[in-house]
Amino acid sequence: MAVESSSAGGSLGYVREQRNHTQMQANEAGSKRTILIVDDYEAVRSIVGEFLESQGFLALPATTSSEALRIAEAYIGDIDILLMAARMPDISGLVLAERLKSLRPKMAVIIMPSALDDASDKHLLDRIHARLLWKPFTNGELLHKIRDLMP
Repeated sequence: MAVESSSAGGSLGYVREQRNHTQMQANEAGSKRTILIVDDYEAVRSIVGEFLESQGFLALPATTSSEALRIAEAYIGDIDILLMAARMPDISGLVLAERLKSLRPKMAVIIMPSALDDASDKHLLDRIHARLLWKPFTNGELLHKIRDLMP
């Protein structure tokens, strides 16, 4: 979603548009499972989002940590799974996952790392009960990991 705003409009226009957008998606979701996809790479968000939607999921893409937090706070329906990069430009993906999990305690977490740094990463993964899906992965591996988390 692209929203343009003049300096006179400030961020209120964005917030209003974001809330309308999240309400619309909640209405569209109905009985669909919803997955918040957080990755700073457009190709990952786009390819993964399109694949998940072709499988009957509702994909909520976020480029930045602040966008992911806004979606998690504003989205009216359930967010079943957080699927996110382990590293983001502005914050550790694991720290962001912990913040998002505190907003949505029932949300399952899948982290997409290419590497983990140290024991503190592993401790944080355990604390938020995150599953790992190592990059690169296939659509089949992604779907299998998601289905393992669905009741």
